[in-house]
Amino acid sequence: ADRAAQARAFEDFRRSYNEERPHEALGMDTPAQHYRPSTRPMPKTAPEPDYPAEAAVRGVRQNGAVKWRGTEIYVSATLAGEPIAIEETENGQWAMRFYAHPLGFIDEKHMKLVRRSAAPTGPLGAAATAL
Repeated sequence: ADRAAQARAFEDFRRSYNEERPHEALGMDTPAQHYRPSTRPMPKTAPEPDYPAEAAVRGVRQNGAVKWRGTEIYVSATLAGEPIAIEETENGQWAMRFYAHPLGFIDEKHMKLVRRSAAPTGPLGAAATAL
C-alpha cells in the first residue's frame, strides 16, 4: 500500500529467508547459522583517489554534472560529490574516469560524455577498452 508497508513486508521476508527457512544447499541449515561477520577492519571513509598530477580533477555536482571549459557535462547523479579525473589521451581526446573505472570520453563538439565500447588508447590504458 505504501513504502512503510513494503519495508515491513521485505523485513518479514528477509527474516524468514535468513533465520527460519532451511536451505538444502546449506545442509538444511538457515543462512543465519552460517553467517560470520568479517574480521577485516573497514576504513571509516574511502581513500581519496590517486589521480596523476596532469589530470584535471573535477567534483561531480549534485545534478550529476562537472564543469568543463565553461560548460556543464552530465556524468552521473550517482557520482554527486565525488572527484573524477579528466585526462587527455594520446590522440587528443579527453577521457573521464572515477578511480580506475573509465566513464567515457568528452565529445567536444556537443560537450557531452560519450560512453563507447571501442575506446581509444591513452592514459586509461587497457581499462579504456572496457567502456
